[in-house]
Formats: sequence, C-alpha cells, structure tokens
Amino acid sequence: MQNPLFTILAVVAYSGAGLLLYRGMLHDSRKLKDYAIYLVAVGLIAHGGILAGFWLGDGAVDVSALHILSACSWFMVLSLVGSRFFDHPLVDSGLIAFPLTALIVLLGSLLPQASMPLENMSPGTRIHVLSSVSAFGFLGIATVYALFISMLDRYLRRNKMTAISQALPALDILESLLMRLVFVGFILLSVVLVTGLIYVDNLLAQHLIHKTVLSFVAWAIYGVLLLGRWRVGWRGRTAVRLTLAATAVLLVSYFGSKLVLEQFLGQNWQV
Repeated sequence: MQNPLFTILAVVAYSGAGLLLYRGMLHDSRKLKDYAIYLVAVGLIAHGGILAGFWLGDGAVDVSALHILSACSWFMVLSLVGSRFFDHPLVDSGLIAFPLTALIVLLGSLLPQASMPLENMSPGTRIHVLSSVSAFGFLGIATVYALFISMLDRYLRRNKMTAISQALPALDILESLLMRLVFVGFILLSVVLVTGLIYVDNLLAQHLIHKTVLSFVAWAIYGVLLLGRWRVGWRGRTAVRLTLAATAVLLVSYFGSKLVLEQFLGQNWQV
C-alpha cells in the first residue's frame, strides 16, 4: 500500500510542474521553467519515498508491473532534471513526462496489485533489474522526443506553427537528441538482454520466452534505426516511426506480458 501523503504530494507536484513547464514554454519564461524544476524535485522526493517502501522495505524488490513502471518513470524524470547540467537539457520533454508520471503514481495507489517480491537477488540479477529501469527511462524520453518531432514536422508541412511548437528546439536538434537517447537506451537494452540470458534459470518455466523474443525484436528495430542513421542518414518520419514501433514492442514485451500473467492468469515470472 502506497503512503497516501507521498502519493498526493507526488501527483500534485508532477502535475503542477507539467502545468508550469507548459506556461513557461508558452510564454518563453525561464522563471516559470525554473519553478517547474523546483516543483518536480519535490515530486521526485515523494515518489522516491513511495518506491523505497516497495524496493527497500524488507530487502526484497517488488517487481509488480506498476511498481516497475513507476520506477522507470521516476528514473525518466530524474534523467530529465539531471540533463540541465549538460549542453542539451531535455527538460522540455517533461511536458509529457511529468503528467504521465503523475498518472502512473496515481494508478499505483488506486489499482489493486499482488506483491511480487524478488528475494535473494544475485549481483547479476541486480544489474539486470537496474539496467532494465534505466533502459526504459532513456527510451521513454526518446519516445517523447519522437512525438515532438512528429508534431513539429506536421506543423512545418502545413506551415502552421503554434506557440508550443515554436518554443521547442529546432527540428535538427530534436533529431540529434533523439538518436543520442536511442543509442544510450540501445546499449542499456543490450545489457538487459545479455544479463537476462545469463542469469535467468529457465525461460519456459518462468514464462519468459515471449517476453525475451519481443525484447529482441524491439532491440533489433532500435539497432536498424541506429544503423540506418549512421549509414543512410535516416531522419524525420522514418526515425519517428521506427522509434515508436520499437517502443510499442518493448512495452508489450514487458508490461503487456507481465500484466496478462499477473492479472489474468494469476502467474508471475518467478514460477
């Protein structure tokens, strides 16, 4: 059960940060954007308190679907805030990421979930879990940028710009950031797949064969995108479509299969 105070604080802070960021982009206000970051920092702390209860409470990591999704969204927001210290900050993608994370936190408190503790994790399994969360975080941000590129491309083709689309970075910068994020996510996803193959005992017995196959499909699509960008210079709609397709397959491979097993079949990946 989530701490209700932490839940309310996280949902309000993330939602408020999304609204402040929207207004900051709309009016090109650095002050409003800074306020959004301060508010989202409060959300990260409250959200971290929620995750600590499920991941650090009794030494066993709870790998229920929504708890994993919540951890991925927390890491995604943390990465966005941390990017402020680099040359190309990614904070603008919080326009989608902040309210989405608020929704995930809220659903985690409203929807009933059976606890799925993962006890006695080996160092290899910990690397697998942490790299999974990190990969989903980076690829989640990449998906947001793919949506931005799609929106900006559509407005440019129609020669009809909005205040928000004008506030976004130039299209070539968005595409460059997208490919960097996909590259980092691809490396992390490679670590996920390698550690999974090494440390998973029995794919069939643990109901993991379909998840593994779909994860490799997503990994291959991301790989084709990176190769096409390097060799042919793929960009624009091609890059967006491949990114969104790979993300969709990845979401189905992990969260789709996990939800079906836990909610409909009453099973999990440990047995």
